[in-house]
Amino acid sequence: MAIPDAKVPIVRFVDPSTRIACDMNIQHTLGIYNSMLIKSYLEIDERVGEFLALLKHFAKNHKIHDASVGYLSSYAYNLMGIVFLQQQNEAILPRLQSMEARPRLYNEQGKTRKKMPDFGTCKVYNCSFDNRISAYKSYGFLNKKTVGQLLFEFFEYFSRRFDYRTMEVSALSGRIQERQVWEQ
Repeated sequence: MAIPDAKVPIVRFVDPSTRIACDMNIQHTLGIYNSMLIKSYLEIDERVGEFLALLKHFAKNHKIHDASVGYLSSYAYNLMGIVFLQQQNEAILPRLQSMEARPRLYNEQGKTRKKMPDFGTCKVYNCSFDNRISAYKSYGFLNKKTVGQLLFEFFEYFSRRFDYRTMEVSALSGRIQERQVWEQ
């Protein structure tokens, strides 16, 4: 099914073998980089995939995840979840889009890592991110929280502590911060 009101051309379908709902954008390369970014985060910590899937499942079941009718998109929920995991006291995910992001100097055995090559880039949009995923494989090992604990904290934070009038989730900086006010 085509989504005619979407900002970019979208085709929505359900994979008949897995029954997974999919959105595919047409002639818009940013979607490819967005998917690569999410895939990279999924590869860093095994909790991320389950956490994001449960978050999407919750949003779908409560009918609050359709950008075409004014709710957040699945991608926006993914970014909220990723930034939340980056904001943990013991971060589970690095800030791959931040040029200041660097792999931890040690792995889960406490051994020093080798120097890694620099960031990957794209030419059309500012969508570069650190794609040296193997350097981040053990990034969140100090955080021992379960997916259930993280999900509970996510809902508690965004329902009670996040001020929607003054705060924003910045996927680019990987932070929850005061909303930027731009002069006109």
